[in-house]
Amino acid sequence: MTTKKRLADLLREEAQQPPDPVEAIQEAAPEPLEPAPTLSETQPSHDPDQPSPLNAATPAKRIPTKAELETTVSELREALNESHGKENSLRQQIADLKSDLQEQKILLQKLLAELEPANQIKAELEQAKKVILQLLEDSSKTTQEVNTAKKEKENSKSQKLALKKSPHTSIEPSSPSDEVFERNVGWFD
Repeated sequence: MTTKKRLADLLREEAQQPPDPVEAIQEAAPEPLEPAPTLSETQPSHDPDQPSPLNAATPAKRIPTKAELETTVSELREALNESHGKENSLRQQIADLKSDLQEQKILLQKLLAELEPANQIKAELEQAKKVILQLLEDSSKTTQEVNTAKKEKENSKSQKLALKKSPHTSIEPSSPSDEVFERNVGWFD
């Protein structure tokens, strides 16, 4: 009964200590086969003081128990399930990112489509601005020409008024025969 109790205690201790999965696998792996001993090795040597290779105490590797192997397998399965869960999570993230990227591309195309008419309107506004500036320039030239013409007209009027106010003196004396001639003729061919 005490042997069973010790064995149960050992199993609990092993179950509580998380074994390294790599060590457990290495321990569970079968040992490589050694070459068969030759005939000379199996026969006892002539020296009775030397122990024979068959009788020598060899250090035995500890073979894991079934419970340890099951624990290792369950831990490996849990790790595998975790990695599958992470893989699925990453795949979902990739799918989400791809759909986000697709949405961004669609929005970019819509914005570019909306931007095209805005660019056309901008070009039309620039053209209209150039036309307005040209018209303003032409208008200012015309206004200057009109103002210059008004000044010239005013100057000519003032000169005409000055001429009207001044007495006319003719250089040629008027002759009475010219007056008579113009009065007598009533018709002209």
